[in-house]
Amino acid sequence: MIFVCVLCHNQAEYIEPMLEALDDFSESIIYMLDKCTDGSEAILRKRGIPYLKLQCKGHGAAEARQRGFEYIMDISDGAADILFLDGDRIPNVLTEAICEDALKHGDIALFRTEDDHRITRNIWKNFTKSKYRVLNCPIYNKDKNAYNPYEFNWDCYVYGCGLLFSNRAMKKIASVQDGYLFNPATWGDWGYEETFTGLVALTVGLKIIFMPDEIRLQGYLCRKPSEKKSYVLKGLRLDKVMTEMQKKLQKK
Repeated sequence: MIFVCVLCHNQAEYIEPMLEALDDFSESIIYMLDKCTDGSEAILRKRGIPYLKLQCKGHGAAEARQRGFEYIMDISDGAADILFLDGDRIPNVLTEAICEDALKHGDIALFRTEDDHRITRNIWKNFTKSKYRVLNCPIYNKDKNAYNPYEFNWDCYVYGCGLLFSNRAMKKIASVQDGYLFNPATWGDWGYEETFTGLVALTVGLKIIFMPDEIRLQGYLCRKPSEKKSYVLKGLRLDKVMTEMQKKLQKK
């Protein structure tokens, strides 16, 4: 079963159109209300939509996603697939069948916005027989058999506006992060948690795809692509972190 976890921080005006767009998921939506003071709770209570009230530190997206992951895995006995959406990123068209089809082609599916810089960048492998494009972001130097910190960019184009995880993908990522899908080291600031999770996914060999071109989320992507190569993210030496994760995986 696919659950939808919607992150909301004072985005009450988007709740009704979001619920309308997610009508096919009406029995499996859960809202994460982070420090909401705008009436979001009243709207959800009236509609009978489950929610959790959170007081996340700083920019709370990472912690809210993690809490949503933990809650959904608990109520589904660890069997769910999860779609994470930002509260103002309303899909133009989306059904459970569309998500199920995507997860037949990849472990993680990325949603793009109406105006999204990833559309024009050469970051995917094209397959003419498939409507799904595969993210191509090499972070491993096969010749040196190591994660070279100077040969990959921490910005792997995995952004949190819309992320669909298969159950297998979440469990594999959590297995090398002490049970976390979103690493606590990335909590509190904007724009790190989903990118870091993407790097972990690539490190453990998961296949990341883009949803078909006709499926988009409302709005534009304000993040500008980073051209600077960097091997440090919030103080984490990525080459060392990724190498340790590979060792953990090999021991399992």
